[in-house]
Amino acid sequence: SQVDRHYAPQHLFCDLKSWLPYYNFQGNFSHLHAHTKYILQSLDLFDEHGRGWYRHTPHDAHGDAASGRSAQSGRGNELFSINLNQHRTVGNGTTRPADKYRRFYTKYLADKALIWYKADYDLFSLPVPSWYVEVFNAPPPDGFTLAS
Repeated sequence: SQVDRHYAPQHLFCDLKSWLPYYNFQGNFSHLHAHTKYILQSLDLFDEHGRGWYRHTPHDAHGDAASGRSAQSGRGNELFSINLNQHRTVGNGTTRPADKYRRFYTKYLADKALIWYKADYDLFSLPVPSWYVEVFNAPPPDGFTLAS
């Protein structure tokens, strides 16, 4: 059986290990706004594509309601500048991220997931996610690095 490509380890795509030395940027979803802005600015595309997102009005006759983009670049927010990821929302009675992971992962399952993606963690020099230690209060499987 094949693994859905959305969940497949990244090292399996495009002979990534051979091409990684040619990469000059490695983005991270933990810094989505800053990293997206950096890429768009470095390509001189930020003014055109990085502004005017996430208006609170659902319908704009002059913009694209489906994407949330405003027709005028000065309206709306910078792309990814507001937190739309509910897994990372804290405060006002919302659940902490670790509490959400605790609902879905046992230590056994989390260890299996880390091991499944071990080559990616090694290739990209990624630390174990901070929620792992908070949820399990235990070391990760052998061969993984904790965030410093």
